[in-house]
Amino acid sequence: MAMFNDLFVRDTWEDDGTEPVPSSYVSASPDIIPYADQTITAAQLISTYSSGSLLDKGVIAGRLNNVYVRSKNNAPGATTGQLYLYYATGNLLVQPSVWKQNQITNGNGSKYANLSATTHLQVVAGDQPFYFTPPSSLGTHFCFLAAVEKQGRPSPIPASNFTSWQAFVDWVRDHANVSWHNVDVVSNVPPQGWRDALRFDSVDTTPTYHGFTTTYRNLPAGAVLRLYCLPNASAGFSGFDTNNITIPTGGGTGEIGQGAVFPAGYSTTIFTTCVYPGPVPPLAVIQTTSLGYVPQRLLSAHERFRPLMRTSVPFKVEGVEAGGTFVKITSVTTYFNGASP
Repeated sequence: MAMFNDLFVRDTWEDDGTEPVPSSYVSASPDIIPYADQTITAAQLISTYSSGSLLDKGVIAGRLNNVYVRSKNNAPGATTGQLYLYYATGNLLVQPSVWKQNQITNGNGSKYANLSATTHLQVVAGDQPFYFTPPSSLGTHFCFLAAVEKQGRPSPIPASNFTSWQAFVDWVRDHANVSWHNVDVVSNVPPQGWRDALRFDSVDTTPTYHGFTTTYRNLPAGAVLRLYCLPNASAGFSGFDTNNITIPTGGGTGEIGQGAVFPAGYSTTIFTTCVYPGPVPPLAVIQTTSLGYVPQRLLSAHERFRPLMRTSVPFKVEGVEAGGTFVKITSVTTYFNGASP
């Protein structure tokens, strides 16, 4: 046996990076953490590294789910890497030629999470969670597989398929930069909460301000609404967050909003969440919309968008040329319990 001397992901709680890991039970990696539609901070991922209990909240069918991955640094000093996450049905695990096509997109807009450790034995979390909506074809049980790559240490996924189930298990055991985690799909969501996402890609070739609004109607008093986008320091993106906004009595219709300067070509996900008292609200509607900012000097060139323009928004615009307006780009709408457009 030998010690892997770089970023590794555990197969078991006792795994310290030894290859092969002593245990043959390697299907419940504690470092791959499906967290349903809830969030967990990097600090929590790191502080619970040795807790001895899985943090899993499962995966919700038909919904966008957060999947977190963490790692530990066995290198003698600072190191970085890229962590990829794949999904596969149990019957196809021995066929990497199939499941290596099933890469899950990370919240940083790429196919991998960035890992960066500065000291030996440091625990690090991916810079963003992975976003995953399970295809219905997966059924109620499938698997996640994580693999760490870096310059000089390419993908550990083999080019050819395994010839037996045991050969696949041995591959997981033999590679400290690989881990495997079985997943159960939950078919319903808790009635007290809702979450949706709008994928947004800035096509601008220069840093550009984009705004986002969430309009709502028929939300009950006491419902808590939030519109946010995660920051990405490595890309120079600050993110934004309205924080929790409580719907007042008699205020079941309204709008909240926020925005930020997006780096050129930056892609990310805009989240809207609503936690409401009691059962799912009847006839409620929540719509999240992306808006492009048009400076005053360019308004004449965008005359064809006049029907989509709006001069006022529920947030302050900072750091851009004044006197402009917004143009609607795209939106996502959810209708609850009998509501209609």
